[in-house]
Amino acid sequence: AIDPKKDYFKDDEHDTLLKGIDKYVNEENHGGHDMNYIRDIMHFLLYTGLRPASVVGLEWRDIDFSANVITLRAANIKTKRTDVCVPSNAAREILQKRYKEHTNVQPTDRVFTNYSSDMICRKIKKVLKYIFGDYTEHSAYSFRHTFATFLAQENSLPIVMRAMNHRRIETTMKYIAVEGEQVRAAVNNLAFGEDRAVRRERVKDN
Repeated sequence: AIDPKKDYFKDDEHDTLLKGIDKYVNEENHGGHDMNYIRDIMHFLLYTGLRPASVVGLEWRDIDFSANVITLRAANIKTKRTDVCVPSNAAREILQKRYKEHTNVQPTDRVFTNYSSDMICRKIKKVLKYIFGDYTEHSAYSFRHTFATFLAQENSLPIVMRAMNHRRIETTMKYIAVEGEQVRAAVNNLAFGEDRAVRRERVKDN
């Protein structure tokens, strides 16, 4: 198994990733095929942390724009239980864009593609090799690891666990990579005595 610490997009890779996706979609020869869907899928994976199978299996009946909730049907989930996802604003914009781009949308139409999850994972791997080289360890699941790692840097573990639709905190921990510099920054940011009291008051005021 790939070490989760190696299986996420680090800060200095994000710009390369996003620009590389655009370059692949816009500049490479795809035999006349529209590849915007693969860009939307990769962005959506990054912004939601969902598994590839869950994203590929999404149908329009699963999207509730008014409540800003996505229903994850049991058939498309690894755990085989129905769950929900609260999409970020960026993820919601992707859904709205795709909905506007399609005419006569039916509830059981797929949101992104009719390809299988395995096929999409292979296509994503091809894009990642194009961006990072043939020997990259990144895969379609790197987006989920990145989402969890970045969310954990600014939020409590229970929030990350809920966003990832995990039932056990131990499972969530497997997805989170912590770098030495992050630990050093956190330790140096600790405050004690009067400094701690001042910081608490500052938080209350905000």
